[in-house]
Amino acid sequence: MATHAHSAQEPARTPRKLAASEIDVASHALGRAFYDDPLIMYLMPSDARRIRVMTQVMRCAVRMAVPEGHSFTTDPADGAALFLPPGTSQVPLARVVRVILPQAWRFGFGPLSRYVAVTDEFQRKHPAGDHWSLMTLGVDPYRQGQGLGGAMMSAILPR
Repeated sequence: MATHAHSAQEPARTPRKLAASEIDVASHALGRAFYDDPLIMYLMPSDARRIRVMTQVMRCAVRMAVPEGHSFTTDPADGAALFLPPGTSQVPLARVVRVILPQAWRFGFGPLSRYVAVTDEFQRKHPAGDHWSLMTLGVDPYRQGQGLGGAMMSAILPR
């Protein structure tokens, strides 16, 4: 595990925009954070596959959200909050295809088909009207419970 300048007792809690150069670091943190998430376990029931691909799965999520300009982290990037702005209830299809298609072989047909079904269901139940959408929020398990998730949320909550 990487050593960071901040101790577990004094994490940085100031939110800031996630830089494109931090996509890999944030993807690793999100992959660890979501490894045992019930939805992720449904989408990808194989423990071995989840171990192999969770970083790539989360890299896809981060790469889909960062261009919207509303993705936040703390220092260091031990997690991320990926938001879609009002009027954007989903990532543009062209971006989804560009980001996910080259990685599809890693995920497998079963997980991808379950992902499409879940995404369709989320879209059907998505509330109408302009609002901020939280696409993903996660903190590396070794930094959870230190207020980092709340700090990242605080970047958008006043809006």
